[in-house]
Amino acid sequence: MRRGGDVFAYLDLARHLGPDQPFYGLRAAGLDGEREPRTRIEDMAAAYVAAIREAQPAGPYRIGGWSMGGVVAWEISPAVA
Repeated sequence: MRRGGDVFAYLDLARHLGPDQPFYGLRAAGLDGEREPRTRIEDMAAAYVAAIREAQPAGPYRIGGWSMGGVVAWEISPAVA
């Protein structure tokens, strides 16, 4: 398993969930070296909510995160409840 705060750390989890449980990973802006990273949790959460709604307009959703991603997931959760 890859580590280091990137979305690829969740690859094994996504594989174990199987094809009947969609799994989407959202990569933080700036990790690709092409965009500026967001510096405010609120801005990160707003961008992720927009991406979530684009992929799946209506819930239910299961939102998770690890380390800083957990903080962002906490900020996202009321917006997608």
